Amino acid sequence: MSFKPHFLFILSTLWFSSTVFGTERPQQVHISLGADPTEMVVTWVTEHHISGKPCVEYGETDLSMKAFGKSYRFIDGGPEKRHFFNHRVRVKDLKAGHKYRNYRVHSCAVHSQALYFQNITAEATRDGVLCSRSPH
Repeated sequence: MSFKPHFLFILSTLWFSSTVFGTERPQQVHISLGADPTEMVVTWVTEHHISGKPCVEYGETDLSMKAFGKSYRFIDGGPEKRHFFNHRVRVKDLKAGHKYRNYRVHSCAVHSQALYFQNITAEATRDGVLCSRSPH
């Protein structure tokens, strides 16, 4: 009984996964306020261009809602002139002051871990409070 073909298949699969998905894996996920209390803007970076539109899945208790955005190429100003892709999705029609227990970003078939946020209230924006962070 020889394990060599199976071993080579496993190694090549691991190499392919780390090469393809590692470069499309979402990095540096950030969330910021939108134009009003019903919007949040989610941004993240990948090392390579992704096929399809960047996507944020979100919801109050699950990941049942989706919002799509755009990607932009970025070349850093250093000597290596590295290329990155910034992805930006505007999540609209949120309930002001409501906690969204789940959201994650998608870049192709690869997604981030599930995260959470609490949207700002209309009163907070009027009073000049920019954001608050509450425990999950």
